[in-house]
Amino acid sequence: MGSTLARGCIGVALLLSMCQNAMPVEEPAKTVPAENVQVQPLDPESLIGVWSRRMTAMDDPSLNIKMVLTIKRVTGGYVFGQREIYPNRRPVISRPFRGTLEGSELRIGPWKFTVFPGRMVGHSHGGTGPMADHGGADVDLRKE
Repeated sequence: MGSTLARGCIGVALLLSMCQNAMPVEEPAKTVPAENVQVQPLDPESLIGVWSRRMTAMDDPSLNIKMVLTIKRVTGGYVFGQREIYPNRRPVISRPFRGTLEGSELRIGPWKFTVFPGRMVGHSHGGTGPMADHGGADVDLRKE
């Protein structure tokens, strides 16, 4: 019985040894240097459309209101459209705007946005309106 048990252990040891040797060896991951990474340029025409979501006061996250940007035209480095702010229990504030576009940065009055495909994030400092007294506002808009 002792020799049968010993032979079984050797057989198992050989099988494990063969399985370990048959496993593929993974090569280390290769990294791409930062200077070789290409960032896709923003297509200005992709801005045209309706962008909306809520903006939040910088010093009071409970203070948030709806913001809608309707971008109608992009010409050269300029963006033209309509801005709508929906304050709580007050009439909608709707005004036309002309913003500037430089790379993926869009500026509209006191607003500064970084534009991504289907999304723009930004903040305002100063200006007028319900958020001006709260240090400005953060906004994260999505394209509809």
